[in-house]
Amino acid sequence: MVQYPFGYGLSYTTFDSSIAAVEDDGEKITLDVAVTNTGDTAGKYVAEIFYEPPYYNGGIEKAAANLVQYAKTEILQPGEAQTLKITFRYE
Repeated sequence: MVQYPFGYGLSYTTFDSSIAAVEDDGEKITLDVAVTNTGDTAGKYVAEIFYEPPYYNGGIEKAAANLVQYAKTEILQPGEAQTLKITFRYE
């Protein structure tokens, strides 16, 4: 019985995150993820990149979503921002 979803965590602050840029060289994808601490307390943020495999009727059952990469910010003070560079291969 799952009590918490994958990646669940408590924080004493809030964050805003967005994909600022995407690079695709045909072998790998690189994302620039802009993260800003929008709360009143210092904290770290974990950006998680998931892949949703295609479903084929009658095919091999696969997970609905797969974690392919993640990155964590340094400790961000309120109002402070950091851009994370996250790279993963097509494999």
